[in-house]
Amino acid sequence: MGEAVKKGSMVTIERAMKDLPPLPMAVSKIIQLTNSANSSAGEIDKVISSDQAISTKVLRVVNTPYFGLSGQVSSISQAIIILGFDQVRNLVLSLSSAKLFEAKTPESKQIQFALWKHAFATATAAQLLGRAKRLDPKDQDFVFSSGLLSNIGALFLASQFNRPYGALFKSYTDGQAILSSLEDKTFGANHAEIGQQLCAAWKLPHDLALLVGRHEGPFAADPIPTLFVVHAADRLARLLCLDQSFTTEGCSIDAEVFKWLRLSEKDLEEILSQTKVKLEEVAELLGLFA
Repeated sequence: MGEAVKKGSMVTIERAMKDLPPLPMAVSKIIQLTNSANSSAGEIDKVISSDQAISTKVLRVVNTPYFGLSGQVSSISQAIIILGFDQVRNLVLSLSSAKLFEAKTPESKQIQFALWKHAFATATAAQLLGRAKRLDPKDQDFVFSSGLLSNIGALFLASQFNRPYGALFKSYTDGQAILSSLEDKTFGANHAEIGQQLCAAWKLPHDLALLVGRHEGPFAADPIPTLFVVHAADRLARLLCLDQSFTTEGCSIDAEVFKWLRLSEKDLEEILSQTKVKLEEVAELLGLFA
C-alpha cells in the first residue's frame, strides 16, 4: 500500500512540475547569459534593469547588512561587479522562485519563511566551512550559491502540496527526523532530488544542479569537497533553525563527510556561532523571499 501511495505521489509531483509556469523571460535570459563565457556584465545589467521588480529587489537584498554592503550599492552594475555573475544570478533566481512557489495559506507562508531561513543559514555555513577547509575562493562562492538553492525542491513541495507537507514539516520542526527522510516517506522523493530536476529544467549549470541534488547523500569515501561542505553546512543550519545545541552525535553530519572535515567540535561550534550572527543580519530581507 505504501509503495502505491509513493508511486501515486511521484506521478502527481511530475504533473505539478510540468504545470509550473515558466520563469520570467528576464530570469531565463540571465541564466542563459551567465552560462556563457562570452557574456559581459553590461548585458546582464541591461536584462536585470529591464525588469523593475527584480532589479529593485536585488538592490534591496544586496544593500542589507548580510552582504556587508549596507547602503553602498546604488546600481545593478555595481552589484554584478561586487558579487559576480553567479551570485547575482542565484539571487535573481531565488527571488523569482519565491514568487513562482508563492505560499497559498498562512501556514505554508510560515514554512516558506523557515525554508528560506534554512537556505541562507546553509549558504553562510557553507562559505565559512569552505574557508576553514581552504577551498579556492571560487569554490567558496560556489558552495554559498549551492546552499542558497538547496531548498528549492522543498519550496516546490510546500507550495504544491501544502497539507501533507505541512504535516511532515511539523514532525521535522519537532526534531523527529531529517527533512529529506520525512519527504521520502510521504512522497517517494525528497527536496534534493526534486531540486536537481528543477535546476535541469531551468538549465542551470550541471555542477550546481549536482550539489543541489546530492547534498542529502549518500556519500562515498572518495570526497567531493564542495558537496561535502554543502552537506555539512545543511546539517549545521538544521541545528540553528531548530534552535538545538551542537553535539557531535546530534549534528547528523554523514560519517564520511565528518571524517573528511577533520574539524574539532570547537571549530564547528564557532562556525555555527558565526552563522547565527550572520542569520540575524538576514532577518530583514527574508520578507522579500517569503
